[in-house]
Formats: sequence, C-alpha cells, structure tokens
Amino acid sequence: MLQKCEGIVLRSIKCANGTTILDIYSSSMGRAQFSTGRRNPSRKGGGILSMPLSMVGLEYEHRPNVQIHRLKEWKLDYAPAEIPFHPLKGAIALFVAELLTRVLVEQEMNRGLFDYLKQSVVTLDRCSKGVANFHLVFLMQLARYLGIYPNLSQYAEGIGFHLQEAEFMPLPLSPDAYLLHPEEARALHELARMNYQNMGLFAMNRVQRNRCLSLMLDYYQLHLPGMGTLRSVEVLQQLFAD
Repeated sequence: MLQKCEGIVLRSIKCANGTTILDIYSSSMGRAQFSTGRRNPSRKGGGILSMPLSMVGLEYEHRPNVQIHRLKEWKLDYAPAEIPFHPLKGAIALFVAELLTRVLVEQEMNRGLFDYLKQSVVTLDRCSKGVANFHLVFLMQLARYLGIYPNLSQYAEGIGFHLQEAEFMPLPLSPDAYLLHPEEARALHELARMNYQNMGLFAMNRVQRNRCLSLMLDYYQLHLPGMGTLRSVEVLQQLFAD
C-alpha cells in the first residue's frame, strides 16, 4: 500500500548492491529507514536528498513489520540555500544530524518534535546572526521533546547545578562530581534564556561556547546513557573563532 509523508534526513547509507538506505525522522512513523532502490542518484536532486537535515517528501510502500520501506517517489520539500556552502552551518548540520541519530531511538511519531526539527533546519539555513550559538539553543530546546529538560526554576546567584538531579541546589560541604559551580550554573541559566530569535544577542568567546557545549553533552549523556560520544563535536569546536 502506497503512503506519503514528510521526512528529515539523518544519514544515508550506500549499500554494495547499488541501493541507498535513508535514515529519516518522518511525519508518519517517527524514526524509519527507506530504500531508494538502484535509481540514478541525480534524479530529483538525489545528491541533496541524502544530505543530513534535507527536508523531503516521500511516497513509499508501507508493509507492516518491515524495517526498511521501499521508496516509490521522493522530492525536496525545502532546498537549503546556505547550509551546503557555509562551513559553520554545514558543521552544525552534521552535528545535529549525528546527535539525532543517537537520541531518537524510539520509532513512535511525535508531531511537536517533527515540527521543531523542521523549524530548526530552516532557521539554521536562513539565520545571519548568532549562528555560532545555534547548536546550544538546539540542544537546550530539544531536551524538552526528549523528556529531559532540567528544572531551572530555583536559580539564584551563587547556587550550583546538579547534572544528575537536573536542578539547581546549594553547594555541598563535600565534593560532588556532578555539581556545577556557580559560574557554570549561571552559564546554564543563561542558555535557557536563549532562543532562535535572540541568540545573536548573546556574546561568547570560543572557550565559553565550547564549555557550554561540553556541559550540555555531559548532561545529555547522563540522562540518555546510550548516546555515546559524537564524532562531529571536535570539528565543530575547532571552527569557532573568538
């Protein structure tokens, strides 16, 4: 039975038999895989189709209990103008795509999450200010959809933040490996104030931005134990300038 859906490409896998498997977060099934068959890769923008975070329209053969669905037709729903040609935006796109392949392990559909991902791709492609802060905003807001958003309501100057408990708390008398000191707790509180509209107003140098990224990834890894280490992080950090 043929069905249609929207999708966001997370990664593409080229197979020895000439087919390509697209790992996609779809509007109909959540995380799913689709086979393009042995078609000419240039057809219908096939090269861009397989780029991370491409937004595509799909028509596929749906069969119950099948892990890889066969594509009948596909098209680009949104052609990015800058992501493929902008070094920092391209690196952020690779980071976001790799992150999503690690954390979107459930196949159930979440329309709110799908719409957030679509908005994020368009924002990354079109934004002219605050690009270097985009991934920090993305990580913070994505945590809401993953059910791991921290409790930030108890913030006060001089207080710490406990990564494992996901809330602000006073510093203990004895050392705690998961408790951030006040300066880093304040940085986390500032991240929560950022969004795609105001991220260009927050000035950070390379050291501060990379430290915020490390803190957010530590938090994710604590609350999503199967996430592992992302290979794209090192490249992303090296691109940031003071």
